[in-house]
Amino acid sequence: TERNYGTFVSANYSGFNVGVRAGNDDQDAVRVGYERGLFFANAGTSYRKPNLYERFGDSWVSANPNLKPEEGVGYEVGYDGITLFRYDFDETISYDMMNAIYYNSGDYTTEGVKIRETFGNFYTVIKYINTEQPRVPEKSITLGYENKGFSVSYTGNFDRAPSAYDGDSLNDIEKVDVSYEIQLGNQRVAFSVENVLDDVDEFVPGYDTSGRNITLTVQALF
Repeated sequence: TERNYGTFVSANYSGFNVGVRAGNDDQDAVRVGYERGLFFANAGTSYRKPNLYERFGDSWVSANPNLKPEEGVGYEVGYDGITLFRYDFDETISYDMMNAIYYNSGDYTTEGVKIRETFGNFYTVIKYINTEQPRVPEKSITLGYENKGFSVSYTGNFDRAPSAYDGDSLNDIEKVDVSYEIQLGNQRVAFSVENVLDDVDEFVPGYDTSGRNITLTVQALF
């Protein structure tokens, strides 16, 4: 059994905002930001304590009770739909697939740019990421359309650098999702199809992405 608790306080004044989180076992974080018109800037710290499963494992995962917390510092600045960002992490918590154990893989930096633009009911999100962390796509793009409960999107993740256990390269990951939601009296009906084209790719050696997934949800409102 493990107990975690904390408090969070935030304040906003004339475009400035400050947030402070204080928790047990040094689970503390600070965030400061400024926003004026379409301009914004933020900086903050993060702290992730390893959970019980990561530390003590099970029949399939070996224990590592000496696993250290993952800490980070992040910065972002942007204007309208363009954001520049940088994140620095210490004692990253990673998973060793060969030895089935969580471990601290050291420090890494992630930086890049994200561009989001909207054209009526259409939108696009483009990311370029330069990172020392493996398996993170260097380039990604999302193209989508939304209108009156209907949405369709294409997502592509490209140029993922392999880890030491992944061989020479990793596959690109692409998929198309469709969803529709409608209100019928006191019932809300939602239908979605993830990975419409049933395009199954190898995410990492021995593990594939999920195939087509169809979901129908009916919710009664009272």
